[in-house]
Amino acid sequence: MLYIVVKWMVRWGFRLFCKSIDWSGWNVQNTNGPALLAVNHPNSFLDAVILAAYIDQPVHFFARSDVFKHAWIRYFLHALHLIPIYRIRDGVHQLKHNEQSFATGLDVLKKNGLLLIFVEGLSDHQTELLPLKKGGARIIQSAWSEGVPLQIIPIWLDYNSFYSFGKRVRIAVHQPIIQQNIPTSTSDARFLKTVNEHISKALLTMQAGLLTSEHKKSSLAFLGLPGKIIHLPFYWLCIFIFNKTRASVIHRDSILFAVMTFLYPVYLLLFFILTAYCSNDFIAFFGTISVPILGWIFTKTK
Repeated sequence: MLYIVVKWMVRWGFRLFCKSIDWSGWNVQNTNGPALLAVNHPNSFLDAVILAAYIDQPVHFFARSDVFKHAWIRYFLHALHLIPIYRIRDGVHQLKHNEQSFATGLDVLKKNGLLLIFVEGLSDHQTELLPLKKGGARIIQSAWSEGVPLQIIPIWLDYNSFYSFGKRVRIAVHQPIIQQNIPTSTSDARFLKTVNEHISKALLTMQAGLLTSEHKKSSLAFLGLPGKIIHLPFYWLCIFIFNKTRASVIHRDSILFAVMTFLYPVYLLLFFILTAYCSNDFIAFFGTISVPILGWIFTKTK
């Protein structure tokens, strides 16, 4: 239930946060049976949020173990289908827990679910594909060895900017790679390398298919000016909160989006109270309704 509620909140949040989110290629919604979404990782946690929000089926994915430290956060993240993954920097003694995490991911696939893996293993605002890690390939190997009819669906994410508001996101999806496409009568090392080669080739194909295009500012941008003015205090507040977190710039979009999405109802409530105090309830009600509409116009025309 929590997953569904947050999913719809996030979808509405993206209407104000992004100018456009465009999909091309294979329709993920047509996927039947278990699938591993093999995705590049240019923009931290926001990558997973976008895909989980717009794919109808529930999506499970791995996340850094350090965000699972507190019990209440751990409960919340598990409810959102996140699975902790441990890195060397978390302590060598913690790496043993990855066996359970991979087993959880494999169990998702056995139940015909969708498992998302960022195959590069890290995010650093990269625009080119990094060498692929072996974690995803190992899960594929385990699934196929246990007879799970897993499909691999490579997905390429592209952002026009990592820092501007009202960004444009393009998502290119490759057609599924099935077990018959990859030779399995090889050594384990050779198999893992072959799987990653297939995924890399598919991702680079999807990247190349996203033609570079110029996006000019809309001639109707002046219509969004009221929306910009009304939302500036809220935007400055979100920037202030992000700066207080002292988080790395790589997490800027993720944190800003989370803060904006969950604080926006509070901002609207405060706007209503202030407007009602200065005028009357009727004006306050319709004024408050107009705020997100004006914000949407600003985002779409900026």
